[in-house]
Amino acid sequence: MKVRRLNYGLVAASVGLAVFILYGCSGEGPRPRAEILSVIGEGNTGIRTRGSAEGPTRVDNLGGNRYRLTILNQILEVLSPITPQVGRPLLIIEEGSSPLAFGGIQTAEPTVEFEQEGRRVQAPVNEAGVLRTNVALGMGRACTIGRNVTIVDTSGRRLTGDQIRFCFLVERVGATVRSTLPQFVRYRLPTVGQLIEDVLVQVQVDEAFRGRVRGDLTVRHANGTIEITDRPIESGGIVTFASRAAGAVLGQVSEVEINLSEP
Repeated sequence: MKVRRLNYGLVAASVGLAVFILYGCSGEGPRPRAEILSVIGEGNTGIRTRGSAEGPTRVDNLGGNRYRLTILNQILEVLSPITPQVGRPLLIIEEGSSPLAFGGIQTAEPTVEFEQEGRRVQAPVNEAGVLRTNVALGMGRACTIGRNVTIVDTSGRRLTGDQIRFCFLVERVGATVRSTLPQFVRYRLPTVGQLIEDVLVQVQVDEAFRGRVRGDLTVRHANGTIEITDRPIESGGIVTFASRAAGAVLGQVSEVEINLSEP
């Protein structure tokens, strides 16, 4: 694991934070106690996909990056940053999925962005970041990007970031199409203005990529940057980003990127 600090900031974006505030006491007051201030959550991501290893048998261009695909005698309308081709494998992220992955997420924007092969498309979502359309992606690296995003836990604690980016790999594996899109996420997230300590983010992906893909986490905030890189996919498809370092103060988060798209 490589951790780089710039200025005096230690960041975690999909990472967690435990902050201990000691309550002062006078001679007659209660003993000091520590309260953990963290944005904490876990759960299934709600991402639903279907793969077409043989690709569509017909593609109709509807304009505006929208296509009508015939796949296994089914007709699907999709949004795509690429141009789907007859006979070329595709991954379909289904309408109703949450491509930003984190439970309790809110977005102030009406769209999330999908990027592939240097091209981008804006996909409509609701306030919880749930897709209002199907999205089709080809093989290779792809990213989903959310802006003005807030993660809120069950205690009402929240972390807001200017941008969250999740980059993943799409591959044809035998007769199926698979990806490193997260299936489950666990996190302790920092809150702005607090000391950062005992941070954690774990994602679970398809175990078929174990030994072939490794993960990187980069978080940029007003006080610095942290990088946790080259994390392996372990048993069960779990990738863990963690740091116990303390003493830094989290500034406004400008970008969080989780990359699970490189060997």
